[in-house]
Amino acid sequence: MNLHTRKVWMAAVIGLCLCLLAGPASAFELKMDGTFTWNYQTFAQTGKSGFFGAYDVAAIDGVTGFPAGTFAPYNFWAGWHRRAGIQSGSDAGWQTLWMDTNVDLQINPALRVRGRYHVGEWGPGSAVAGQPVATGDLGQGDLVASEYLTYRYTGIRRSFSPGYWNWLFMTAQVPWGIVNFGRRPSAFGTGLGWNADVRNSETLSVSALYGPFNITVGVYPSRRGATARPSTTAAGLPAFNNTSGYYNVDRDKDNTRYDVGSLFTYRAGSIEMGALVNWVNFHTGGEGVLDDPVARANKTPGARAYIYLDNHTEWYGSGYAKFNNGRFFFNGEVVWFHQTEKTRGGLPANGIIGRGRQNGVAVDVRDLYIEHWRYALEAGVLAGPSKMSLLYAWLSGGDRRGMGGLIGQIDRTGILRSNSFANTPFFRPYSYLINEVYGTGVFQNGDTTDGYIEDAIIYAGRWDYALAANLNTFASFMWADRASKSGFGWGCIRPDTTAPAAGALPGTVNFGAITNANILNVWNNLSTPNIPDMNIGYEIDAGMDWKLIEGLVMKLTVAYWQPGAWFKWACRDKNIPLWGTNAPLVWPAGGTPATAFINPNRTIDPVWGAEVKFEGSF
Repeated sequence: MNLHTRKVWMAAVIGLCLCLLAGPASAFELKMDGTFTWNYQTFAQTGKSGFFGAYDVAAIDGVTGFPAGTFAPYNFWAGWHRRAGIQSGSDAGWQTLWMDTNVDLQINPALRVRGRYHVGEWGPGSAVAGQPVATGDLGQGDLVASEYLTYRYTGIRRSFSPGYWNWLFMTAQVPWGIVNFGRRPSAFGTGLGWNADVRNSETLSVSALYGPFNITVGVYPSRRGATARPSTTAAGLPAFNNTSGYYNVDRDKDNTRYDVGSLFTYRAGSIEMGALVNWVNFHTGGEGVLDDPVARANKTPGARAYIYLDNHTEWYGSGYAKFNNGRFFFNGEVVWFHQTEKTRGGLPANGIIGRGRQNGVAVDVRDLYIEHWRYALEAGVLAGPSKMSLLYAWLSGGDRRGMGGLIGQIDRTGILRSNSFANTPFFRPYSYLINEVYGTGVFQNGDTTDGYIEDAIIYAGRWDYALAANLNTFASFMWADRASKSGFGWGCIRPDTTAPAAGALPGTVNFGAITNANILNVWNNLSTPNIPDMNIGYEIDAGMDWKLIEGLVMKLTVAYWQPGAWFKWACRDKNIPLWGTNAPLVWPAGGTPATAFINPNRTIDPVWGAEVKFEGSF
């Protein structure tokens, strides 16, 4: 064997050894992207005639025992946001920041894990600057959609946010479809009812793709698992009735809660359409409540008699269609929610027939049927650098007739609720103040604390014009009226007169937001007549989206809103004595607006607001 041949063999042996020693290539692939947001918002009223009467004056409230003039600084109501509330002046503003990081882990060609990590702020929005947050589970209601308020925690060595996961889920590609499980965003249609910005799903689902069709079926094997709950002790009964350690969270015989849904979509060319339907069925009752042996011996009602039974069924869904051929576009959607509660049991409360007590608290024990609808139609045209959009929407509201039982209202109070059906992003291109800041005056997303639109008829338009490839300008208009003529009574909104926490200065009061307890829609304000004027007002917005450099966009919105006459009938006038008290349980003959502590002849000055955002994407 000559020298050349030996070299060739030696190279082949070395190459073979390297191949044998080399480890297998990893199939893992990690992708990350996200957004860093800096946000500044400011609001002001253009005059001294506020939502609750003239600035800097107040009659005696009739609740706290404080003298007249105490609530004189309750002036400008700056909206629903956790930073807002009632201001002693005529303006308000705050600066916040947060960051969302999306993680996509490709384990192999068939398996993926995706999630979102959010960096916001420690503690609730009411935390005091520089003071530690109370001990407890900070992730339970405190870190929901949190934004770091600038300079709340001073000092570079002080942590301002723990960070937490908004969603985390896995998808598996199998021969017959895609299996999804975990916590993930839930989006469907136009966003009128299902918006991924606020809504999530945790179903075990399977999606099958057949050409342009997507068919998905999802189910919750256990919608609600083990959790602690407040004591089930009824008023005046011993504490051993507490069943908080039980796995059946609804005090039921079992933990069965059926929740099954299905959807299909069709996407081909310029057309997209789909439909979704979901069924929920469960039972709540007193079977898990330990009864009172003393009451049993005396043959008197015990704890279990105070727990009403409820057979609960829900049907909800949506149907939508979209068309866009590059010149004309059309979007339409209808959303519905039907809920039936067959209720029995419970003891009469407060002498009102048809009501009972749950945990010692008066509740409605009549059968309940709720029917809620939403419709929206959007159409427009694209012409060169311009885009013109028109929007009509109708969203049903409450009905106060029949002892306050609500018809067409998703929530019994109908005011503050969680993320389920919030639609703030859907209306945001057309409205900043009526929609996001004030929620038409009475509707707030319990997670983001932003307002949203419900019980309203909306007429809106928007014009976009691209001045350059990186600069889009816009102007928008919205007119809003109430959809329900029997949803709210005179004087249904009042400021918070809650006494301050221990340790506060003597004689001071809270500057709180208009909370759910201060919207007197159902029981406390039941007797008052319905508000006769449905106008919520009109709003004019203008702004721009300016791409400063690659990955950095500045967004500016300036808005002007003239509140409509509905607010004159809904908002108490704190210049009327006893404005903080409840209206009469029985409306007196000859009752006037002053009987409900309102003055519909007064004026409410316009509100303007501005938002500046810097969004850095990576």
